[in-house]
Parts: sequence; C-alpha cells; structure tokens
Amino acid sequence: MSSDRPTCADTADVQAVVGRALESYADIARRFDAIGGLDRVFALYEQMRAELERVQFREIDETAQVIKGAVETLLRMDYELRRLNNLKVALGGGTRDGG
Repeated sequence: MSSDRPTCADTADVQAVVGRALESYADIARRFDAIGGLDRVFALYEQMRAELERVQFREIDETAQVIKGAVETLLRMDYELRRLNNLKVALGGGTRDGG
C-alpha cells in the first residue's frame, strides 16, 4: 500500500531545512543591525536610486570638465611661478630665503 502522505522523517527533514534557512537569514540580517537593519538598507537603496535618476550624465560630465579646466589652469599657474622663481635665481635676483 503506497501513500503520498508525508512521513515523520519527511516532516523532520523539512523542519531541519526550514530551521537552517531561518538561522541563515537571521545571521545575514544581523550583519546589518549596526546600520539600522535590512529595512534601512533597502530604504537607503531606494533613496540612492531615486537621486541617481535625478542626476544626468550630462551634468556629471559638464562638472568634471569645469573641474578639469580649473586644475589645468592651476597647474599652468604653478608651472609659470616655478619658471619665474628659476629665472629670478638664474639672474641673481636674490635667494630662496628672501635675500
């Protein structure tokens, strides 16, 4: 006589699997307790996603170009000041200590 009803052994196996899954989930969730738990992680993710959608690639690129231009100008100014310093020293216009 064949039965499709679960046996005690089947039930115990299922309970063991569920128990391991719950322990694993609790361990994973516990890792996020220091920052407010999984709910906070998911809320932050949604906030980040929404804010990233608002920022356009064009804005990022334009801002990066402005910064790059400013850095290049500052580097050119630094180079010119070093050249001026070297010229001053070469032409006997004083020493580095202000003399």
